[in-house]
Amino acid sequence: MLNQSIKIAWEKAYRDSINALGVPATVMPKHGDPVECTVGFKTSTDVDIINSWGVGSKIITIQAADVPDLEKLDRVMIENERYTIEQVSPIHLNEILIAWRGVVRGQ
Repeated sequence: MLNQSIKIAWEKAYRDSINALGVPATVMPKHGDPVECTVGFKTSTDVDIINSWGVGSKIITIQAADVPDLEKLDRVMIENERYTIEQVSPIHLNEILIAWRGVVRGQ
């Protein structure tokens, strides 16, 4: 287990990297109001994800501080494109939830 100061430093570094490298988005949860935030967004090159979800599958990383509860079928608007989350996985730093990893189906 990491001590508290290391956890805080790693969580801040994770947030900073998403904020610096991410894209502006609007997350539209099924339950709740839309949230304007910065998300990580990339086309997956992971073979398992491509085999499961199709070529062109997207990975959207959303900070838990912005959206405390992300669920399957929540939507994300990036520029003029609307993406529907098909699979959600939590990202933890030890026992602390720091983000959500959502998979969007490709072709």
